[in-house]
Amino acid sequence: MFALNRAGSIFPSGGDDYLARAELAKELAKKGGAPSLKISAVGHAHLDLAWLWPVRETIPKGARTFATVLELMGRYPEYIYGASQPQLYLWMKEYYPELYQKIKQKVKVGRIEPLGASWVEFDTNIPCGESLVRQILFGKRFFKQEFGPDVIIESVKKAEEGNAIILRLYQSENQTEDILLKCNFSVKKAEETNLMEESLEILAINPESSIRLHFEPFEIKTLKLTIN
Repeated sequence: MFALNRAGSIFPSGGDDYLARAELAKELAKKGGAPSLKISAVGHAHLDLAWLWPVRETIPKGARTFATVLELMGRYPEYIYGASQPQLYLWMKEYYPELYQKIKQKVKVGRIEPLGASWVEFDTNIPCGESLVRQILFGKRFFKQEFGPDVIIESVKKAEEGNAIILRLYQSENQTEDILLKCNFSVKKAEETNLMEESLEILAINPESSIRLHFEPFEIKTLKLTIN
């Protein structure tokens, strides 16, 4: 897609067609089965908290799901799991405190990722707007109180120039935070830029392409990540 985008951008700028072909030549020369993508998958178990069964069945089902996830993590060190719905986490905290402490430890090291923002995965056909906002308010509050930093990745796009990705992040609460941004691709160079993507500071890249960032309350940061 990157090569096709570069080739397509040549014509509006008045370039010759041979330049476009040159952009595509490397990709077109690949044979079937030649790897060109790195795919990252995150485990997830969708749980309806109360649909065709009573809540009393959902709570132990949630515990069995998290216990299975933790057992798989012991076998597969690269395994990452994502789970939404703060209500599910709260039940684990109330009914299975030892299990919940293990969940919190895995969240801390990035093996379990709390997903979404709403208290449950709600139906949007009937509830009013106030109800939906309340879902998100209470959901985000719980995740923040239980798991810490609340920095949001607002957008991801290709840089205007070069082989780089632009990330825009912001601190959504009135507090100072230090976070570790983990990338599932190899980062050659990391820069903090202004909104025009002009470099302000070169950032240190830790092992496994992670980057430490400091946020002041409500601060917005733009990062330019050059990939290998």
